[in-house]
Amino acid sequence: MESITRTNLYVWMKTRWWNRLVVLSLTVVVTTLVASAQLRTTVGVYSSYDDNAFRNYLGQDDYVATSALSFEYQPEESNLTLFASGNVNLFKQYSDRRYFSNLLGFSYNRPYSEDDQNTWNTGASYFLRFNRQTYEYFDYTQLVGYLNVKHYLDYSEGILSRAGYRFRYRNYGTLEEFSYAEHYAFVQVSKFFETKTTVVAELDLGNKNYVSSNARAVNSTGMGGGMMGRGAFMSYSSPSTTQLLGIVRVAQGITSATGLSLQYLRRIDLSERTRFLTGGVVDFQGDEELWDDPYGYQGNEYNATVTQLLPWDVSLRGSVDYLDKQYARAVFLPSDTDVPTGPIRSDKRWIGGIELKKKFDAAWGFVNDVVVSMSYFNQQNKSNDLYYDFRSNTFSMGVQVQF
Repeated sequence: MESITRTNLYVWMKTRWWNRLVVLSLTVVVTTLVASAQLRTTVGVYSSYDDNAFRNYLGQDDYVATSALSFEYQPEESNLTLFASGNVNLFKQYSDRRYFSNLLGFSYNRPYSEDDQNTWNTGASYFLRFNRQTYEYFDYTQLVGYLNVKHYLDYSEGILSRAGYRFRYRNYGTLEEFSYAEHYAFVQVSKFFETKTTVVAELDLGNKNYVSSNARAVNSTGMGGGMMGRGAFMSYSSPSTTQLLGIVRVAQGITSATGLSLQYLRRIDLSERTRFLTGGVVDFQGDEELWDDPYGYQGNEYNATVTQLLPWDVSLRGSVDYLDKQYARAVFLPSDTDVPTGPIRSDKRWIGGIELKKKFDAAWGFVNDVVVSMSYFNQQNKSNDLYYDFRSNTFSMGVQVQF
């Protein structure tokens, strides 16, 4: 019964024109219904330059312009929220990479205790991404449903627990081998201290079950002719993979305007199976899961973030990440064609960045706020797969207006 259900869902989500029609129709309906009611609208325009847009040794740069429009509606005295959004992403150097995305969904939040301290929330969303024909292998549709619970174990002592479950079904219309159903669950316990310190411990378990058990290898011609660099290949064993994550996070309020957060994440692959593409155009701008799927590696991840509130509604945030990633696959050697014969891939990645935001008070009656942001991030990835041994610098700026 489960396989039949997944197959029917896969066939339904595979039809490209049907997905576009569904998203367009629902967006029009939702917008029409709530146009006369309380509606929060956000418009954003963003621009960025990346000197290594494809995250490989070739170092090809590109400019990206993104326009985003989102709606959020919550009826009066209701715990229900409806939302819809649409994005368009344009590329200067490689204009054929242009793509659109749409999101529709709802969330419902409700307390279940007399003091309203304990709550549960649920929601679902439908996402669609489509590209120009050359890059249609990036196209996918996605259904997500979740249920989370927040419960104070001891409110007076500041001990809070959270637990949740998420189901996700993603369908790649062209790369059928990468369509999957994911089950993801987590439990979390937080402790708040009078010293403005928060300690969080979390345990996550995810299972990714691929719909297809077929195997194939493709090259740049098979990927629509838009690939650059070496060919693209698929490699995998079993259609199911499971991963366990352990997370510890400490947040400290240093002053009333300064905060520090430290996090350690341990990723453990329980199955050592993976599906991946390698080489060609890595779409880190939109969705990198096909090339660097978190289910495809294990290791240790560290993060440190400092947030500083400045005068005139300005905030400054700096962060450093270090990832030690051990992949469940071998490295392609220059002489390899369809099957990699090199050592197991191992990466060590540093990411450092800074972000500056300025919030302006509403200048007109129908504008709630305006936020201007600028950021810079540097990445250095040391890999025994020389194709992915790279450096990159990304500069971004944007304006967001909320009505």
